[in-house]
Amino acid sequence: MFGEPNYLKRLAECFTHDLVKLVGLAGLEAEFGTARSANPALGVYWGTVKDWKETSRYELKTEAEAKAIYEAVSHDPDGVYQWIRTRW
Repeated sequence: MFGEPNYLKRLAECFTHDLVKLVGLAGLEAEFGTARSANPALGVYWGTVKDWKETSRYELKTEAEAKAIYEAVSHDPDGVYQWIRTRW
């Protein structure tokens, strides 16, 4: 890992809020795709949060949109955070 020629470049790519890119950098694309196929709720929740970006925090959201994002991230057991947490 540390001895890889592109280690520093790959490390720098991790400094992002692009959730799709982070899943890819973590090498979880296939596993996450399988999990979303097996769990439609996780797939719907991913669709709600995958386009979030750092600047999204400054965008005005309706109460319903804010609740949907919160639910997509925190729902137990199907939320995106719950799935990611099991891969740490």
